[in-house]
Amino acid sequence: MATPVAAINEYESKIKLLYLQQIEVDRASKHSLKWVVLGGFTMQSPPNEALPLVMLSWFFECDEVKNQGFDGLTGRITVQVNNGTTWTNSAIDCDLTRSVHDVRLNIDIPPFAGPLQALQMRYQFNLIPYSNILPEIHIDPIFKASDKTDAILLVDGMKLHVNKSYLAMHSDFFQSLFMGNFAENSMEEIPIKDVSYQDFHSLLKVVYPRPEFPNDKKCEKLLELADRFLMPGVTDHVEQHLLTNTQLENDRCLWMADRYSLQKLREHCISRIQCSQDLTIIRNSPVFCEYSDFTKARILEKIIDKVEWDEFKRECLDHHHSMIRRSNGVGQIDYKRVRFQ
Repeated sequence: MATPVAAINEYESKIKLLYLQQIEVDRASKHSLKWVVLGGFTMQSPPNEALPLVMLSWFFECDEVKNQGFDGLTGRITVQVNNGTTWTNSAIDCDLTRSVHDVRLNIDIPPFAGPLQALQMRYQFNLIPYSNILPEIHIDPIFKASDKTDAILLVDGMKLHVNKSYLAMHSDFFQSLFMGNFAENSMEEIPIKDVSYQDFHSLLKVVYPRPEFPNDKKCEKLLELADRFLMPGVTDHVEQHLLTNTQLENDRCLWMADRYSLQKLREHCISRIQCSQDLTIIRNSPVFCEYSDFTKARILEKIIDKVEWDEFKRECLDHHHSMIRRSNGVGQIDYKRVRFQ
């Protein structure tokens, strides 16, 4: 449970302009919080009308807040967008827990009359820093001593009774620890350092009977621990979740795919880059600089393929229109004369 303290970050922006490409529209700081806002809009094409879709991204730098002993900030961002005649209101709740935390919001704008060059936008927020009060921890019954356990792991001050063979089957790390010539193999209690009981419990529960499958909040930590403890089964479960059930943003999923060599997820994320706005979000992401050269090259290949395909479709369409103009006079194309140059 989180206990909030007095609000220290209230902010109301001036009116900003949004254009048909995503650009930086605001950069500010207050107290210990810094942030950048990217914004733009694209035109949707439902039948008989054009609808703008506004895309906004806030990138908050929370390091200084966390250095003061807080675990995060919570609150709401409210936004108003004007299409020239009316204001549209929208809001999003946020819980900022990472050092650099991004918040995304898409807003459908009512139809308008005439050409639209820019939209007006303003936003405000009230963010409250908080510190987590850790609940009393009760050890899971699956880690109690029984006739099926033959080793004790000491994790975060908690004693976990485990079965060596079962853990070794799922983890090369524990296979080496239990079966190899290590000093820990002869210890009554084997210390597992630099991991909390809650995180280690979540890791083992993925592969234990009656498993608990990954969710968006646990994915990143599970991948980190699966990499450390050499548990490919956990990695596979997380990747499957990110491929099918996640609500995380594409740039964050791509970062995890790149960092932990999740090939299917990497290709899936890259395939979701369908327009210039998608690419801008990726390029302006705080994790873009951490992408490997290989992943950046794959993104470039995607862009080249997209451009070449768009050019091909444009050439086909131009040729189609040319054939109509050169048709037999009744609006029918003489397909015997159709030739691609």
